[in-house]
Amino acid sequence: ALRLGYMVLPEQLKTPLKKMHSELYRGGHQLTQAALADFIREGYYAAHIRKMRQLYSRRRQFLVNLINDKLGGSFLGQYNSNAGLHLILQLPADVDDVSLAQRASRQGILVRALSSYYAGEKSQSGLLLGFASMEETEINTHFHRLASLIREAQQA
Repeated sequence: ALRLGYMVLPEQLKTPLKKMHSELYRGGHQLTQAALADFIREGYYAAHIRKMRQLYSRRRQFLVNLINDKLGGSFLGQYNSNAGLHLILQLPADVDDVSLAQRASRQGILVRALSSYYAGEKSQSGLLLGFASMEETEINTHFHRLASLIREAQQA
């Protein structure tokens, strides 16, 4: 809501970007930007990042465990890593990920069809699952419903 941001710049860009910023905001946001600078300088931002990394790592591992337990390790995409705030859930080739994502959406589960991210004819069936903004109890509830939809799609 505060629309905060900062940039790390080469020294030669400092003056032109300061001028551009002042033209864009006409002197507004200076107090907010100064508070952000203090927040960063005093180490609070780094502490916040550490806390969020731990939280997101815990939620990611919780989701990985659910996938392994309920669907099996073959559903974990080969491109998954410990980075990011999403996981790729690989689906069998005969499961229509677009249709599955639409059915999930009607049940209040927001997932993205992986095939929609591909350019060209060759694509992989899967779902992009976000986990950062949900508590483990919500992840558990939504994932169990999603797993049921996946099983139904496999039987169709």
